[in-house]
Amino acid sequence: MTGRGEERLGRPGAATRCKVVIPAYNEAGKIETLLARIPAEWRGAVIVVDDGSTDATPQIVREAGLRLLSTGARHGVGYALRLGIQASLADGAGC
Repeated sequence: MTGRGEERLGRPGAATRCKVVIPAYNEAGKIETLLARIPAEWRGAVIVVDDGSTDATPQIVREAGLRLLSTGARHGVGYALRLGIQASLADGAGC
């Protein structure tokens, strides 16, 4: 059974209204595997917020072609999520 939001995201070419916010801090060893599992039709709905990583996390996200926001310094997961949600709302997202 699929909810309405999942249907919008799951149909190729459908207008994406929902966003997926992924906070990340020093996740270079794991994030590539996660990003590779995101279906192609969902990729435009993903916002990765780097929370001041000192490893290759931002570079991996950029190479994957996903939207990357940066907090500039370590502020914590709550701050990163809030930044990503604010960006998604500015895009007109909503479920």
